[in-house]
Amino acid sequence: MPLNLFRTIRFFGVASVLIGTSAMAQIPPSYQLIGNKYGVDPAMMYAVAHVESGKKNKTGLFMPWPWTANICDRAPGVRCKGHFFKSREELYSRLMAELARGNDWFDVGQVQMNWHFHGKRFGYDLWLATQPLVNLNQAAGLIKELQQRHGSTLEVFAAYHAGTAWRSKARSQARINQIIGYANKANQHYMRIIKNEKNNHVVGLP
Repeated sequence: MPLNLFRTIRFFGVASVLIGTSAMAQIPPSYQLIGNKYGVDPAMMYAVAHVESGKKNKTGLFMPWPWTANICDRAPGVRCKGHFFKSREELYSRLMAELARGNDWFDVGQVQMNWHFHGKRFGYDLWLATQPLVNLNQAAGLIKELQQRHGSTLEVFAAYHAGTAWRSKARSQARINQIIGYANKANQHYMRIIKNEKNNHVVGLP
């Protein structure tokens, strides 16, 4: 598929409305430190986290939520539902229950690492995967790998969501449109985060 399709297909949904109306916090230090460690733009990581687990907090800021899961029913895209849990323990308990019934098709944490494909990155230790900094470290590693394989930010976002071979594996035009929509939405967050950082940057005294 030509890359210019990214510029012709747009996703308009709840998150896209939130993107234009909700205040956004500056990039947290943890994203800065981990991004620098892996050589990954922290704004890209923060954009992914906003798309994957963003929600308004009590102060009205739209921010990633660490105790987030997207749970499908034993297969990708089958009866999937997102959940915002109140605590790490709640998140862990629910996902362990899914594993107990033979289901590993779920995404974990603020950057929604898919357990079926990426559980090995955590040594298949689900409790470890629910630790926010560990979760973010593994996502940064994945983004770094994707950057080495793809030439554009939009392609990296698409591959993060659907894998590097998404163009050949997508079974329908609707799925292709959904992947492109995700990439566009992540890129909108990315652009807004960069703009927000510039607006909030304070130049120090010489």
